[in-house]
Amino acid sequence: MTQVLHGKKMFGASSRQMMPIGVDLGSASVKLVQLCGVKDGVELAACGAVDIPVSYRENSFERMGYLAKHIPQVLRSGGFKSRKCVLGIPAENTFVRHIKIPRTDAKNTELAIRRGIQSELPYPSQEAVIRHVVAGEVYCDGEIRQEIIVVAIPLETMDAYLDMARRAGLKVVGVNIESLAIVECFANLFPWGSNPEHTALYIDLGSVSTQVVIAKGKNVVFARNLTCGSRDIDELIVKGMDVAEDKIDEFRIDAQKKKLPSETEQQIYELVQPWVSDVHHSIEQCMLYYKSVFRETHVDRLIFTGGQAMDNRLCQMLAKRLNLPAHIGDPMMGLRTSGCASGAVDFKQTPRPGLAVGIGLSFCGKED
Repeated sequence: MTQVLHGKKMFGASSRQMMPIGVDLGSASVKLVQLCGVKDGVELAACGAVDIPVSYRENSFERMGYLAKHIPQVLRSGGFKSRKCVLGIPAENTFVRHIKIPRTDAKNTELAIRRGIQSELPYPSQEAVIRHVVAGEVYCDGEIRQEIIVVAIPLETMDAYLDMARRAGLKVVGVNIESLAIVECFANLFPWGSNPEHTALYIDLGSVSTQVVIAKGKNVVFARNLTCGSRDIDELIVKGMDVAEDKIDEFRIDAQKKKLPSETEQQIYELVQPWVSDVHHSIEQCMLYYKSVFRETHVDRLIFTGGQAMDNRLCQMLAKRLNLPAHIGDPMMGLRTSGCASGAVDFKQTPRPGLAVGIGLSFCGKED
């Protein structure tokens, strides 16, 4: 993974620093975002997306071929100024765990991490790319230890994405994961996002997974992948109502825009209640772990990101159970858009929580 870069760079009066393209490799769509640093902030230079047909989503080989063919079309039409990029590996392909190890040198830290996760890792450690983030120092078993967030990605998976990017004409300069990119996005765009005195809980609602991330300012202190996403919601609605599988996306969008009868909308969210309960329980377990390790009880705000964060009522249901002040994470509020390629983004559709990962990835590749 690329080193995560934090802080707000000041740009010269006449300089325009084009950042790499952030490639958010979602399971339902791939979003591409490119930022440009200007003298008075950060500008959205280009943005585009490749929607992945349902028939390609379950077959990795066919999905890679589809992306390699269609990403170049978006690059040409979306106004992208370079082909350098930072890839965001999908949550479904990443292994994330917290472990505690004694304070030691870099070499022994790496050895301790590999020993610490080998029993849980679903593949041999030598067949994975393993990186880590130091969440902080904690007191455990009578001594100070390091709380480590470990991330592992199968080498085979990494190679497949790198090969796809090469075939698509992209030059990969870094790789990162969704949870780190989300924090990077808000840490660079908003003062509260980089303030270590503020603690935020980010919940990224995706198609096949839900990300739970806790950050003290720009420093990630907790991360976990929950294997539940909007596909599970879709299945509940398809089974409980007279809706065809190939119409479920349109049906849910109509519900979010309140284009359906009120009784139909009510039935939808009654069917979703079990999913909300399960996700709420999992998030509560994450919060309990965080509080037990860091002896912290205060979280300032709850930020919803991801494509499913456009479902305002779904977010309200979760926020009410968590009893936290909540917001839809709209990174567009922190960006200038005057220089954006024409037609790259429909700015009438706000907020845009689904762009948080792509924007964060573009920030990850900026140069100091």
